[in-house]
Amino acid sequence: MIPIREIDQLLTTSLLSYLHIPVVPYDSIDNFPEDRLITCNYSRPVGEASGRPVLTVENGEPTLNETVTLQATFLSYAVEGLQRIEQTLQVRDWFLTEGCTLLKEKLGVVVARIGMIENRDIQISSRWERRYGMDIELRVRHILSRPLEVVEDVQLRGVEPFGQ
Repeated sequence: MIPIREIDQLLTTSLLSYLHIPVVPYDSIDNFPEDRLITCNYSRPVGEASGRPVLTVENGEPTLNETVTLQATFLSYAVEGLQRIEQTLQVRDWFLTEGCTLLKEKLGVVVARIGMIENRDIQISSRWERRYGMDIELRVRHILSRPLEVVEDVQLRGVEPFGQ
């Protein structure tokens, strides 16, 4: 399974301590505050697999291991336009330095691509949400383990027992 909760926890807590700005899920905010805020949303929770899955068996338990991509979108909210850009640049800087190291060392997650910073303003009804944002692509291991069910004895009707 992809450790999505662990990834989210590491991203939100580490970015908060680096930026001193709240980092929250995009869909958890009803009315965006007038102050500064960063949102995180997993816009593509599981992307394409790179390479082929590898099946191994250890202690009688098969494990399927593949590398997949996960795309996270970060949006910066602030009253002033330049402040939104600066916040997004700080998120980018974190992924280029501390974030890259933390994700790799603690979770085995690799920062594969840091997207362009773009204006992502949207109009909802008569209200505008002013924001800048970018996408981050992470390379994550998807590990699926299942107990192996072994059939030891089979009774077939109408078949002579082997060796008789």
